[in-house]
This record gives sequence, C-alpha cells and structure tokens, in this order.
Amino acid sequence: MRPSASSFAPQTSADSGRLRRPFARVAALVVSVLLCLTAVPPQALAAPQYAALVLDAQTGRILHATNIDTRVHPASLTKIMTLYMVFDALRSGRLTMDQQIPISARAASQPPSKIGLAAGQTISVRDAIMVLITKSANDIAVAVAEALAGSEAEFARQMTAIAQSQLDMPNTVFVNASGLPDSRQVTTARDMVNLAIRIRAHFPEYYPLFATRSYTFAGVTHRNHNGLLNDYPGLDGIKTGFINASGFNLVASAERNGRRVYGVIFGGATAQARNNRMAQLLDEGFANLGPVPDRPAFAPANRGGDGTYMVAAVPAQPVVPALTAVSLAHDGPPRPAFAPAYRSDLPPVDTAGAVPVLTAASVPVPIVLQALDPAKVPPDGGCVGGWGVEIGSFGEEIVARAIAAGVRDRGFGPLAGTSVMVAETSAGGATIYRALLAGLPDREAADTACVALQIEGISCAAVDVQATAACS
Repeated sequence: MRPSASSFAPQTSADSGRLRRPFARVAALVVSVLLCLTAVPPQALAAPQYAALVLDAQTGRILHATNIDTRVHPASLTKIMTLYMVFDALRSGRLTMDQQIPISARAASQPPSKIGLAAGQTISVRDAIMVLITKSANDIAVAVAEALAGSEAEFARQMTAIAQSQLDMPNTVFVNASGLPDSRQVTTARDMVNLAIRIRAHFPEYYPLFATRSYTFAGVTHRNHNGLLNDYPGLDGIKTGFINASGFNLVASAERNGRRVYGVIFGGATAQARNNRMAQLLDEGFANLGPVPDRPAFAPANRGGDGTYMVAAVPAQPVVPALTAVSLAHDGPPRPAFAPAYRSDLPPVDTAGAVPVLTAASVPVPIVLQALDPAKVPPDGGCVGGWGVEIGSFGEEIVARAIAAGVRDRGFGPLAGTSVMVAETSAGGATIYRALLAGLPDREAADTACVALQIEGISCAAVDVQATAACS
C-alpha cells in the first residue's frame, strides 16, 4: 500500500533519533526508484550541468535544445574523440588491427573503469577499440594515446587541435584521452553532436562497432555501458560517460524508417534517469521530423572573371555551415579528406584560458578551373542507377564533370568507387548540367555521403539517379 503523507512526517517518540535517519534513506531510495521508472523531465536531472540536444541528421534541424552551448565536462564521451584518432590512424596505415599496443606503468595505474592489464603487457588495436567502446577502459585510452603520440599530454593536444580546426568543435578542450576528472577538460552538447555526426560520416566502416552490446577479452565479457542499445529500438550507438562533475552523460544515434536522429544529454542524475530522458527526447524528435527535400533547387553557377565557379549553397538549416564553393586546387601537399595532419604546427591550444574559436571553415573557397584540361576530365559514366549525390548545377557540361570528379577524388570514404554523371536539364530557358556522383546502394548511403560532404563545406543532396535525366 502506498504510504500516506504522514508516513514521512518527523517522528516524535523517544526513538525518533534512531528512526529518522534510516527512514530518510528508505524515502530517498523510493524517490530514486520512482525517478528511474518514469519519464524524466529536465528539472529532475542534475543541475547546473544539464544540457540536451536532439538533431535531425538528414536536414540538420535542431529538434530540441537546452543549454547546448554551455561548457560541461565530457567524462568518457572523450573516448569518442580518442576512437576518432584511432580510426584515422587505421585508415592512414599508422596502425593495423592486429598491431600490439604496449601498456606502460602510467597506463596500468589509471583508476577504473579499466581492463587491468599490467605494465609490460600488450593489447591488440582491435581489442583496444572494443574495450574502449564497451568497458570504457581508462587504462587502454592512455595506452592508445601513448602509442599514437608518445604521451597522453601530446595526444590530448592533438585531439583538441583536430577537434577545433577540423570537426567544428570550437568550445572543446581535451587534456586527457580518457575523460577522467580535470577542470580544464570541457565541451558542449553542440560540439559533441558535431563529433558524433563526423565520426559516423568520416568512418562508416568503423561506426557500426558502437552498436556492440558486449565484448569478451581475456576470458571476461564486458557489457556495453550504453543500456539503450538493448532498450531503445533503432539505437545503434554511441557512448556514455560519467564523472561527479558532469553527471551521467550520453551521446546517442538512432534510426527509424530511414530517418536518423542524434541525441546528447549531460547531467543525468542517474544512468537510468539519463536513459529515460534520452528515450523521451528521441521519441519526441522522431515525432517532429519534417520532410526531407529530394534535392535543393540549385541555380546555374556563374563563371567569374577570375576563372572560378561558385557552387550553389546547401538547403536551409544544414548540418554544419557550408562553404559556397569547393576547392579543386589548393596550396601545399594533398592530404586525405579525413586524415588529420599530425604536425608540430597544429593550431596552439590554450587549456588554461579561453578556447579559440576557429572559423576558417566558414570562408568560401573558389573552384579554380583556369587551367582546366579537357583531356584530363573523366568522361560521363552514363546511367549507373541506384542512388547518388548531386554537387551542383553548372552552365557547362565539362565543368560539371570536372567538379564531380574533383570532389570524388578528394578521398571521401563514402564516395570511393562512385561514377561521374551529368544530367542535362533546363531552367529559365537556359541549359544547365547537374554534377552527380552515382553508384551508391541506397538512400541511407547517399545521406551519409552528403553529411560527409557538408562537413567539408561542399553542398550536396541525395538523388535517386534512376529518376534523373541522365537515365531517361
């Protein structure tokens, strides 16, 4: 039977001193249980760190926002960035899955959560990735950092530089690889959703690992701390975190009926309260999704007097601010599109003071076609079918082909192996040519490719290639 309000009144008997304290503990437990079993409003979560964001992956529309630019502590969400660096090292060949990472005395001395390997032992990169995702192992985070950068401090400096300069995370500072308490280690909900979007877009071959529910290492099975993988239909990652200063944090991504939503929560009072609130926010997000336009209405691009072509802007409310043009020529040696450059001249990071806001990604960069050699422009691949992405529309067919080929050849992982296509159409009495990259298997793959392109400032729209004029 539910206790009456008088059941919680102060005791007046001689035994009141003995009864009040244990009964108060029971009352607190009841409140905690009720909190875990019900949908949790924002005010029930720990203050003042509470922050939450829900975002429509296809349109970039923010569906829910609370304190999304407030500085908070990432805790083990840090390991998403650590894994980003590992995935990049795998792609560039600086690591292999079977490579053994040594455990230093410093790594072995890290507090839990940890695997517990002793100094001098080793762990494969494959196992390291999996225990970072499932166990959130602090000792392995340090070992990975030391293997890639020589020291955890240098690794954290590189993490911060890459996050701020390449991943649209201007308010984030990392000072360690694990997320263990440090007042200087800060981020925001907006920065974390940007990281989630980018790790999935940049590394589609590795992102599915975040859906791993358990992993057995050295005879011990480690269950993923992200309980929503079991409890929320369609959720496929990505990471939890907790320290006292942050509360219970979660970055999540879920898909229903071909639509994807990202969610971020900081400051949960308990893990279950955080999970309940995330499920509630994701449900609301899916319920409020708007339509996704098939493609933006690209206007023909005009050629400027300096020999440049400007690509039409992306649709309203892009995932990230998009450039108004794509660079096909640049200074310096070429680099893979998603390989951070590990150099001593990375932007300096002030971990003690204000975080620099780097805005270079918002500067338009023209497509330089002054020296365009028609003989070097790939031919139109013809109708490939399936899905593809549209880069823009242009007044000359050769320019459309050159731009599509240039974007493909910049090394975007999701576009590897696609074919250049041009669809001729008309607008306002003028003939225009739509630059396409075709050969993707489905709409999901095309949307993923578009997110990757938009992150790099390239306008993009998913296209059913079979329905274009190129296949008519």
